[in-house]
Amino acid sequence: MGFKEGLLMRLIGVCLGLLALFSISVSAAIHIMPFQGDALQGGAPINNGNLQVSIYSSIAGVTPLYSDAFANSINNGRFDVVLGNQATDLILNFSQMYYLNFTINGNPVLNQRQPFMNGLARGLFVDSTNQIVKVNGTLLVNGVPVGGGSGVYYNSTPGTYNGNLAGPGGTTGYVAGSAICDAAFSGSHFCTQVEVMNSIGALNISAMPEWSGEAWTSTGSAKYTPAAVPVNDCNGWTHGAAGTYMGNWWHFNTTTGGDGRTGNCANTFPLACCK
Repeated sequence: MGFKEGLLMRLIGVCLGLLALFSISVSAAIHIMPFQGDALQGGAPINNGNLQVSIYSSIAGVTPLYSDAFANSINNGRFDVVLGNQATDLILNFSQMYYLNFTINGNPVLNQRQPFMNGLARGLFVDSTNQIVKVNGTLLVNGVPVGGGSGVYYNSTPGTYNGNLAGPGGTTGYVAGSAICDAAFSGSHFCTQVEVMNSIGALNISAMPEWSGEAWTSTGSAKYTPAAVPVNDCNGWTHGAAGTYMGNWWHFNTTTGGDGRTGNCANTFPLACCK
């Protein structure tokens, strides 16, 4: 599941340090887990909001083994709560894999439940003062994707481009596309069409004003290669003239999701950027 209603969650220094309060058995204990971070929507701090955190014993389990709600816990873009410190006990076995998900104002945030382990092998969510975790469809730790999966649509660049991309630092082609997106929206990259299509199911696009207009997307391999005008991402985003190569863009629509389109590389559109 992806984040909804255009929520962009930036969790800075996420700390799920597991502190045992007392032992129930040799392998299980009641715990408390500090959980803190920054919450932004459309780049602006969320002024107020409700947080709910659920922990499952399996990635596909229906019923969480722990779930707790924290009303009005997001203030001025920040939340800082303690799991297992309210009416619901948080009971975890050491060295067992668990899966975490959470919602903001009832909307799922993570693209998929994220694994962690209790005990000595707590995995992702250890005391992480030197880690930066961003949640925007894909979980990143120190900028490295965790748990697989691709990004989701974030926004389109403010500038427009033809099919001959030239980016920061003298970059060209696909590399320039991602460099342009990263310069416009830090941490983003040039969207593939698959990422845009996946975003339709992962995001609440009807509530996203940025899901509008048209923007170039990459499709990778050639889709049609006649001798005259092959459809191959404007020859890898290196040609911007009409009549030589063709590229693909997405026509955004908040009701239907939109549709993919193809045309000559002299067209000028923003770039679709994903995170």
